[in-house]
Amino acid sequence: MKKMVKKLVMTSLLAMSVMGVMPVAASAEWKQDAEKQYYWIENGVKAQGWKSVDGEWYNFRNDGVMQVSWVQDNGNWYYLWSNGVMAHDAWLENKGSWYYFEADGKMAYNKTTIGEREYNFSQPTYIISNDLDGKTTTTTTSSAVKVK
Repeated sequence: MKKMVKKLVMTSLLAMSVMGVMPVAASAEWKQDAEKQYYWIENGVKAQGWKSVDGEWYNFRNDGVMQVSWVQDNGNWYYLWSNGVMAHDAWLENKGSWYYFEADGKMAYNKTTIGEREYNFSQPTYIISNDLDGKTTTTTTSSAVKVK
């Protein structure tokens, strides 16, 4: 009887020690609050700052709320679409002005090549130079210019 109890105790201890070292699957999910604000929760903790989720970049405030629209970070401007995804390799028309966001999501400044065209974005106005059919057109305005 003592051997059986000892064996049972040893088996139980071994099982508990194995269970204690087994990895626990990470849990991550989107949550929405009553104000329709979204959060990315990993292991019970709200994401903050930049976070890649399913191959797309999002930015979260310090309180964990997913941001949309304009975000300035380390002197660079980014745009987050209405679904929170960071704009990249994309044009954006915003309040009559046009902006371009590079592959890393940063808003283009200075001279930038997009496709086969070269553009010169300067602050605070945008100057766009297009080489169309061998002719160069330069337009200066107080806001970005639509590209044909």
